[in-house]
Amino acid sequence: AYLVVARVSNWNYCPSEWNGDWKSTPDSLSTISLQVNRYVAALLDLNLRFRSVVSMEVSHHLYRQKLQEVWPDGTAGSTRIIEGIEDARLSRNPFDHSMWMVFGLRTAYLGRLDVGSCSESGMCLASVGLNDTTVVAFPTEWQPGVSHAVKNLCVLMFLSVDLVLIHFKVNPSIVLQLKLTTGVWTPVAASESPSLQHFDGANADRGGACCVDAIVQGKSALVGVSHIKFNRYFIMHRLFALRAKFPYDVVHYSPLFCFQAGGAFSPSSAGCNTLQFVVGIERNVDEGSFIFSYGVNDCEAAVAAVPEGFVLGMLTLAGRSSRTDLPFAAGDSARFRK
Repeated sequence: AYLVVARVSNWNYCPSEWNGDWKSTPDSLSTISLQVNRYVAALLDLNLRFRSVVSMEVSHHLYRQKLQEVWPDGTAGSTRIIEGIEDARLSRNPFDHSMWMVFGLRTAYLGRLDVGSCSESGMCLASVGLNDTTVVAFPTEWQPGVSHAVKNLCVLMFLSVDLVLIHFKVNPSIVLQLKLTTGVWTPVAASESPSLQHFDGANADRGGACCVDAIVQGKSALVGVSHIKFNRYFIMHRLFALRAKFPYDVVHYSPLFCFQAGGAFSPSSAGCNTLQFVVGIERNVDEGSFIFSYGVNDCEAAVAAVPEGFVLGMLTLAGRSSRTDLPFAAGDSARFRK
């Protein structure tokens, strides 16, 4: 089964409320002074059918910040308070089968999910909650040197029950090692790929979902998805494959793409949804497919299965990467406290 989480919020761009014009927001949003985010968790079977859904238990009051909107022309927009987490991504630790979640609220966090089952088959959720005692808040000093930390950070792989590699940003590809029990992190590697084109007026490749094991052109690799934000509301994606060992540099990449499949409020079309953000990637080895989960217009969640041959066929060999300096030294991440 697949465990998925999705945000429910009074801040969204559902088409019934928004005409897709990225230069403006819906009138119903411009007056919101308190954005309330909540999460639900669900189990999907291998055919991507819902089997169980519960509200996720999170200490929402611990994640509350003020946000000042800034529009594409640089002018200041409305100000609001955000309560509750955003941009959640899930990872499973294979050493103890625990589930971990990267999430953000102007800062990047990592914490363990406590998952309760209500059946012996495991296909029924009794509860899903964020364990506050396990949450690590990553240092805010990362953010001036490496922009949009909250939307860059993903789990690369678990090395043991207590050690995890964090993939922070895609180009340059930055890898850190974090000790979960102490919050101590250590820089591992940083490299930059000239093959990943930078687009005028767009963010560089930022982390979206990372990573799953795959054989790419005969070699072991770690496949993930980055996203590139072209303006306030338009996002495209790119597949990337990292070397499966040090220095974890980008060895393959794909052209830009989007998913045409929308949802109940955002029907399929020949073009891309204006806001589309991949936050999950898995492989169904038996079926020979990649599973992608993504958000649509900050309004709804979607899951898509894509044949493995098609996904891997999109990848092109990248040019040689060059080592680059890490933007920060080793230190302690802030163990989150109530």
